[in-house]
Amino acid sequence: MSPRAQHAGALVFALSVTMLVMVIGVAGVVSLRAATAQSVRTDDTISATYLARSAAVLGVQLLTEQSAWRSTISNDAWYGLGTVNGAKLYMKAVDDDGDLADDESDSVRIYGRAATRDATRMISALARPETVTGSNVLSNGGFESGTSGWIFANGTPVLDTSAPPEGLQSLCLTDRPALSMAQAVADVSSVVENNTEYELELWVRFASGTGSVDVSFQLAGSSPAWTQYQSIPDVGTTWARYTLTFPSTGSSSFTSAWITIAASSGTADFCLDGIVLREAPTSRLVLAAGSWRREID
Repeated sequence: MSPRAQHAGALVFALSVTMLVMVIGVAGVVSLRAATAQSVRTDDTISATYLARSAAVLGVQLLTEQSAWRSTISNDAWYGLGTVNGAKLYMKAVDDDGDLADDESDSVRIYGRAATRDATRMISALARPETVTGSNVLSNGGFESGTSGWIFANGTPVLDTSAPPEGLQSLCLTDRPALSMAQAVADVSSVVENNTEYELELWVRFASGTGSVDVSFQLAGSSPAWTQYQSIPDVGTTWARYTLTFPSTGSSSFTSAWITIAASSGTADFCLDGIVLREAPTSRLVLAAGSWRREID
């Protein structure tokens, strides 16, 4: 039975022929022109085989770009991808337990189907979820290069080599005014992007007592204005590592971007180390080597 294109929620496969050919690569030029009817059928078979495999690869790419795909498409349902050189391309995702949305760690089998004039082929491969973690975009988050790249307020920055949690030294803000919040500020204008979710990790402690630490991520000059705050309560005298997530920065442009780490009011030295800013981890599907197989249509 011929598959029919399905529609589900926000998942839309609206692709131009140019994009299809770019992703498909050599498969798009497999369609040869032969002199006899037999050779045309042979060429259609070859073309359909390559295109079916390419449809599966393209399906994986499209699902990876749709963060909520497990809840917006149906298990074992065909979706149309478009037409290349007269061949219609389809894909579907199949979870062995019949439910795509019940477990994000489940592997799925991705099917690609191509129907040319005289041939139809279907090929599948197993796709496994993989978490991708972004790289640190702060150039001196561990203060190994001193105070380079940072601006400080309401405290004197002092490098401390006595017991850093990582690397050779940490940084402490000393001589703090009693009623002011000590601040460490980094300009990240050239290393962050809009419409992106970020994650910030840091080591932090106070020299005495306890306090809170507030972290803000601001895009200046954006429209609408965008600032996000995260707070770390009950920070004590022992080094502790925290991970904060800042939701998508939105699609508007901005003129500058800043990360500000501020300690609650008090006079105790405020110490930082190992600050990392990176894109939040994302999940993608990866085709498993050796899992390709020809399917009976």
